[in-house]
Amino acid sequence: ASVTIGSNAGWGADGSKTLTARVTDVAGNIGTAGGSLAVTLDTTAPSAPTNAVVVAAAANGISAAEKTTGVAVVINLTGTNAVAGDTVEVLLGGAAFTTPVTYVLQAADIASNSASVTIGTNAGWGADGSKTLAARVTDVAGNVGTAGGSLAVTLDTTAPTVSTIAITSATG
Repeated sequence: ASVTIGSNAGWGADGSKTLTARVTDVAGNIGTAGGSLAVTLDTTAPSAPTNAVVVAAAANGISAAEKTTGVAVVINLTGTNAVAGDTVEVLLGGAAFTTPVTYVLQAADIASNSASVTIGTNAGWGADGSKTLAARVTDVAGNVGTAGGSLAVTLDTTAPTVSTIAITSATG
């Protein structure tokens, strides 16, 4: 038999739970509870990153070459309550890139309170111009955290052009 326990079943606070089952027959006789399954109830989303994401290329704008090789983003995890196995996502203008930029956090990331993610060339930056990057954490239970750590960057992948060159002769 398969049973679905609804959200209004009185789960109580987040934490460890032990589920058991018992059967009641048509005469109303209640069987002994048997079997047990330990589960963890997690309904709390991770907190938003509080420190701005870091993009080394952002100081002078992100060039065509940088976009092609991938733009490295460092996300400070301080205050997010992230744990190994959670997923961090880099956002563009508060939404996912066309091709989502995600990374599953490892124990080393949690220990260092930071994660490095590379935005690939085909992530879907859109047209050149001002962009806002941010990050959010989604825990292993699927609770999506709030975006934070916003940083304004400029995407400039167009090379400058020269319309005319004037050469004057020098006499001397």
